[in-house]
Amino acid sequence: MRRGGHPREPGAGRRALPVLAAVLAGAVGLAVMFDVATHEAAGSDAVVGAATTAGVAAHPLRIMPLGNSSTVGVGSLGTAGFRGPLESLLARDGIAFVMVGSQQTGPPSVPDRHHEGHPGWTLVQMQPLVAGWMRAQRPDVVLLQVATNDLNSGVSAQVTAARLDKLLDTIHGVSHAAVFVAGVWAPLRDHPQARAEYERLAAAVVARHARRGEPMTFVDTSTLLGPGDLSDGLHPNRNGYRKIAAVWDREIRSFVARRH
Repeated sequence: MRRGGHPREPGAGRRALPVLAAVLAGAVGLAVMFDVATHEAAGSDAVVGAATTAGVAAHPLRIMPLGNSSTVGVGSLGTAGFRGPLESLLARDGIAFVMVGSQQTGPPSVPDRHHEGHPGWTLVQMQPLVAGWMRAQRPDVVLLQVATNDLNSGVSAQVTAARLDKLLDTIHGVSHAAVFVAGVWAPLRDHPQARAEYERLAAAVVARHARRGEPMTFVDTSTLLGPGDLSDGLHPNRNGYRKIAAVWDREIRSFVARRH
């Protein structure tokens, strides 16, 4: 007799097993739907790297590619610039990740097409919007490559570095993200001295932020690309973007290792 005085029907326990299994399956399905919906609300596809087990992917690394036309991938739109190769490398590394940003471009072969790339923009144009992007997207890592358009339009290295300094102040004011600041990888043949001077000043700006305890790293890319790595003398081609992806992958792997 069960508690309550009602006799137990023969085989009731066996009949309850399929019902229990269905309930559990439904619960798992709801959990997955909730995870996907949460990620979509944050502005990115629910696509993570190779390590996508339930436990590992519960908190994927939120990566924001932030910059201009090279962030979009001009010169190799078929790979979304460096973003497609980078996603493949991170999947190989077993790093669970999502790309975040208010923009979404790239071919279907690139699983996660979100980014914060704005072709042709200078640092002045990005400055008033960057705090909002950081708050909305909540990145753990920012892959920042800027200043090309400033220098290419004749802005001095000193002014461009001061603009970078202000942008980094704004980012750190609203976000604890680790920021990897790449130098200018485009050759800028019309402004070689300004480019070289900016590299020196930008490295010093980032070092000053790092000394204050801000998680910022300067990545020297001044000699990364050769003539055969450019599509039009300014933007990388497919091979150039692969080199850039390898640099970003190295920095992200180092960041993940330090966190653990």
